[in-house]
This record gives sequence, structure tokens and C-alpha cells, in this order.
Amino acid sequence: MERHYTENMKYDSNTAGTVVADLFPANLKQSPRDGGGIYTITVSAATARTYTVTATRNSPGAMSTDKCGDFQITNTGVKSNVNYSSSFSSAQSAATFCWK
Repeated sequence: MERHYTENMKYDSNTAGTVVADLFPANLKQSPRDGGGIYTITVSAATARTYTVTATRNSPGAMSTDKCGDFQITNTGVKSNVNYSSSFSSAQSAATFCWK
């Protein structure tokens, strides 16, 4: 994303107007890149200056019941988890545990 920004001076699209999510090759839309993929990787660029990358657990899959849920990171480096287990007392405690 940072390289994309350097080349286009914005996160949401390239200079031709193609939205950033459509620019990612298929092998970068899952993790691990080879095989079936345990997580689906998506990029949402809300504005020319912000983005969020989300790793969503695939179901069924090896991580589908993982208590950390789905991972997110923003252009400012804020790390968080969504759909995390209620065993965590807060979003902060989930992020602290899961982003080790």
C-alpha cells in the first residue's frame, strides 16, 4: 500500500482511476498465498489518504474458530481484531494478545 501511494499519491485508486482493491493479484488476496488460504485479505481505501487491510478467517478452515477473530491494520499502523471471542474483556485486550 505504501508503494502504491508513492506511485499514485493516493491510496484509493491508481492514476487511471482503478480502485485499489481491483489492483491486487489473486495470490495476494489470501494467506498463505499458496493453497486454499486460511484468511481472505481485503483492502478498503475509504479515502485517498486512508486504508484498512483486513484478514478474515475462512470458514470452514483451520482458523475459523480462532479466538482472535479477524485481523485489521490501518495506514497509521493501528492494529485491531474484529469478531474476536468474548473470552477477551475488551478490544484492546484482544489486540494485545493476538498481535504478539
